[in-house]
Amino acid sequence: VSNLVGTTENKQSIKSIVDTVCKYFGVTSEQMQSASRKREIVQARQVAMYFASKLTEETLTTIGTTIGKRNHATVLHACKTVSDLIDTDKHFRHSIEELEQKLSALEESGILESVKVGKEKLYLNQKLLTILEGK
Repeated sequence: VSNLVGTTENKQSIKSIVDTVCKYFGVTSEQMQSASRKREIVQARQVAMYFASKLTEETLTTIGTTIGKRNHATVLHACKTVSDLIDTDKHFRHSIEELEQKLSALEESGILESVKVGKEKLYLNQKLLTILEGK
């Protein structure tokens, strides 16, 4: 198994970011993936894209495809929109700071880590990773 499991990187996965953002904004992952343009869903989707861009090494295309089947330009627009709102809206900035703390706690606790298996990158929880590595 140790030949299959490469090095681990303590990094967020897009799925963990989406799950955390959905829970925070009170939307479902199905709503996040939908074509809905309701403000609360769009904002949650944009925030998820912003954090995915900031906290992962995934391409904008991968982020867009994973979060609602969007393209890279949509992810760029989402990041700009969130950055602008952080600069101008005190309440929104506070929400982003809270979410950032929640995401940091996930990362620091080691709940999620990525592992390379060949050319693929998988995200596993720490317990499963320990079992796979035989520790």
